[in-house]
Amino acid sequence: MNLDKCVLFSPIGTSDPIRGGFDGSMLHITRYYKPEKVYLYYSEDMYERDLVDNKCELAIKILNPKIQVIKFIGKALPYDFDSFIVEFNRIINTISEENPDSEIILNVSSGTPQMKSTLCLEAVTTNKKIRVVQVTTPIEGPNTDRPELSKNRDIAELMENNLDNLDEANNRCMEPGIMSFKYSMLKSQVKSLIDIYDYEGAAKLISEFENESLQRLIIHCKHRLNLDYIEAKKEIDKYNGLNLFPVAESSISRIVEYYLMLKIKQRRKQLTDMIIGLNPLIIELMEDYLKIVWSIDTSQFYDKYTNGETVVNLSKLEMKDPDFRRYLDSAFKYGFRDKSTVGIDFLDEAIVFYSKGSRPNEVEFFGKLRNANRMLRNPSAHSLIAISEKDIQKNSNMTSNQIINRLEGLIKSMYGNKVEARVFDIYDEMNYYITEELNKY
Repeated sequence: MNLDKCVLFSPIGTSDPIRGGFDGSMLHITRYYKPEKVYLYYSEDMYERDLVDNKCELAIKILNPKIQVIKFIGKALPYDFDSFIVEFNRIINTISEENPDSEIILNVSSGTPQMKSTLCLEAVTTNKKIRVVQVTTPIEGPNTDRPELSKNRDIAELMENNLDNLDEANNRCMEPGIMSFKYSMLKSQVKSLIDIYDYEGAAKLISEFENESLQRLIIHCKHRLNLDYIEAKKEIDKYNGLNLFPVAESSISRIVEYYLMLKIKQRRKQLTDMIIGLNPLIIELMEDYLKIVWSIDTSQFYDKYTNGETVVNLSKLEMKDPDFRRYLDSAFKYGFRDKSTVGIDFLDEAIVFYSKGSRPNEVEFFGKLRNANRMLRNPSAHSLIAISEKDIQKNSNMTSNQIINRLEGLIKSMYGNKVEARVFDIYDEMNYYITEELNKY
């Protein structure tokens, strides 16, 4: 256990340095790990006890005179967990700065339970070279039956008669994995991340959990929110027999999944991304709306190029519906230009024309989306301008939440029973499943 280079940080408890003829935890770790320095942490009460005969430092020097001993007198209350978090973190940072090439050994057997817990928490949250060491009692049970060291005892005599000096003495040091602390910390972090739908971040933390369902659920959500449905389904498509993709028709499922992505962006206050991302969804919804509600297939007016671009062919439009062709020219200040890319402006005018005054709430909603797209989406997509909630309200007369809710209502009314209602809360449902898996630890 003699490391190349190490230092020890140890709170001092009532069993240090010797109790009942055996090493206390601090001395035992010093004996077997052979640190170059020992940093002793005293509560004010323990320092008053040690001040009488300097027993801890004397015991260390008898064991190895070359060891440097540094003492800290604590300001934290012995039973105040929060105050130890600040104080121990500051001290360990100091130790690390003074010993950049050394591993720091933390004694988690001496001191109050709050001290021990804080050191374990420090070990699992730091990026420093830290090793946690625990020491079992000689009888592998509580020390309460062995008397504490009284004042003014001859430390040299006690060290000479110390049973841990014997060749046959056992090394009682152990290095616990402190997984309960790791799991507690990681659980809290993962829950915080999934609460804000940050599955990318959560996926980086789950390797410690040997739980295939947990890992698959989080990675599924990560792929799904990135619209990578194939990879999402590869990870998991059912949980406890429930289908995680309850929309069977692929064309509708694609629209719903895209909508859900925008819904999450709105919840995460990523409003610029939400507004920029609205454009392709609105176009597909408008085309489906015309087809479902008015039986108008606008693709009959289009030319589709091999590069994927779709444009309006006015010759086709004139042949299929000359009245709509004339209406378009009147709707745009300079007429409607042939071979214009199919977009929200064209489709909104189609909805206005074919609705003929019917369904005014839906027609008005599409008009508001058109205005928001023109006033917000285009400038933001081509500049460094961020979109705020006030910008959205000013240009659409709706909040971002109202836009999302109305889109959801529109999808439900358009596709009816082809869309199972639970899909609209599928990420919250999966977060519930992830939490269930986390709670197994």
